[in-house]
Amino acid sequence: MKIRAFITHKLKENYADCQDRFGVNPDAKSIAVSDGMSQSWQQKIWAQILVDKYINSDWHPSKENIEPLCIQWRKDVISSINKSKEINAPESIIYRNERNLSNGSSAGATFVGVRFQCKEWEGTVLGDSCLIEWDGQSATFHTSQEVECFDNQPDYFDSDFSKKGKGIPKNISGELKKGTVLFIVSDPFSDFLFEHNKQNDIAKYLEELRNISSHEKFEELVDAWRNSGMHNDDTTLVIVENDGKDDFSIDHEDKIVDLIRDEKKEEEESNSKDRNCTIGGILDESKDNTASGLISEIIAIFKKVKKVKLKNKHFLNDALHELLEKYEIAKK
Repeated sequence: MKIRAFITHKLKENYADCQDRFGVNPDAKSIAVSDGMSQSWQQKIWAQILVDKYINSDWHPSKENIEPLCIQWRKDVISSINKSKEINAPESIIYRNERNLSNGSSAGATFVGVRFQCKEWEGTVLGDSCLIEWDGQSATFHTSQEVECFDNQPDYFDSDFSKKGKGIPKNISGELKKGTVLFIVSDPFSDFLFEHNKQNDIAKYLEELRNISSHEKFEELVDAWRNSGMHNDDTTLVIVENDGKDDFSIDHEDKIVDLIRDEKKEEEESNSKDRNCTIGGILDESKDNTASGLISEIIAIFKKVKKVKLKNKHFLNDALHELLEKYEIAKK
């Protein structure tokens, strides 16, 4: 089976903000996608726990056997709060998280997972993350939603066992026959494709998905579909195709941890360039070491800060520090 898996974040946000999670385990021949609900709290941790548990064990998702995962979520949240203290995160963030924990706030997440035995597959779905089965002629949507459209109140697993979440997990099964493709998706695709299925033009869109070969092409398609009406949200896609073999062959798999790391590195490099260029462009290279020269440069710095929204939040502090080093009069 040929596997390709992609993920991207909401427009104008970052990968660090992305609340979708997915996993592919070639050894267990299992796949899972979970979408942390934006209305809840610490949903990224919850979505990751659900995905990891499914693909790395024989866990069968149900409202009755989810309690150990709820306990794990609470432990991971406490660990995350303690880590934020160690790295001196803003006090407001630490206070808000500790308050939410003491007030019993919890996370919600939709889920779809599937396991393969040769070409036969079985799985579980809850909410508007769904599995779409396409045979080249018709599409079957496997979802727990008992409605004619997707909305902003999907079924979900709750990280607080006492709250029970919403909806009943639905068992699904099938066979990946020759020419059949499975699309495992989070809700932007679910909603968008469901509407086009009702309009009888879904074939065009599923073929576009099927032809994606890289992360860049995936992002281009998501941007184009958003411009065509798909709602702006974190977006995940896993494609499973029958290549005549039983084993998983992963042609492409986005890794959220790598995307977050690369994004952070790019931001740090950008900030460094911004700092060096903007400070160098403002400070006067003249040898005027008078009070009036110092005042003139301070005024120039504040004009720059007011005129341009700099990416480097430490720019003002760094620029003033350099001035103090430059002017002997400031050291007196």
